[in-house]
Amino acid sequence: MAFAPSRLRRGEIIAGLSAIALLIALFVIPWFRFAAHTDASGWQSLPTLRWLIAAVALMGVLLAFFQASHDAPALPVAWSVIVTTLSAVMTVLVIIRLPTDGGRPLFGAYLGLVASAALTVGAFISLRQEDGWVPDRDHPIETIALGPPTHP
Repeated sequence: MAFAPSRLRRGEIIAGLSAIALLIALFVIPWFRFAAHTDASGWQSLPTLRWLIAAVALMGVLLAFFQASHDAPALPVAWSVIVTTLSAVMTVLVIIRLPTDGGRPLFGAYLGLVASAALTVGAFISLRQEDGWVPDRDHPIETIALGPPTHP
């Protein structure tokens, strides 16, 4: 289980970079301007949604990490399914939340929306790249015999 960045494919790179951009946007860049001319970051202005955004962004980083550190595809594929589903839900919630907040959306809100959509696309691309194996004579399906071994 050695960390090898060369294992990263386009989907994991998009998902990982989008997740990092989303985390930076969530904590550093102002998302909304309120009536008193005060700006608030996504973390400050989205008290319920912030936990989902932070969790999904961390999962996007973990997706890239697991792909780079595991030889077998089981864990990266499972994370691709989870991240694709949760980031799609998160993107829809951010779309709904932007015009319904009491403040005026700023650059950070739109950056967060784009980063969450890109995270969804990256995770989906990662998931779609797993379907390239086709069993044939050179690549048979491995089977495990159940029961006691038989001797000829």
